[in-house]
Amino acid sequence: MSQHTPRSAALLLSDALEHLDRVEPPAAREPIRDMFRAAIELCAVSTSLLGQQVNYVFELAQAIVDESKLKTGGG
Repeated sequence: MSQHTPRSAALLLSDALEHLDRVEPPAAREPIRDMFRAAIELCAVSTSLLGQQVNYVFELAQAIVDESKLKTGGG
C-alpha cells in the first residue's frame, strides 16, 4: 500500500466512486459509497492521514480502480 497525502487519497476515492457499478453484490454499493464519501470529507479537513484508520478504505478504492482499468484495458 502506497502512502497517500490527503489530496492523493481524495483523488483515488473520487476515481473509485466513478466505478462503483463494478462492485458486487449491488447492495454493497451504497455502503461503500458512504464510506468513500466520509473518507473524502476526512481528507478535506486533514493535513495528514498519519494515524487515521482509513487504510482499508484506500485499499478497497485502489482495488476498484485497478479492476476497472483491467476491464477497460486502461492503465
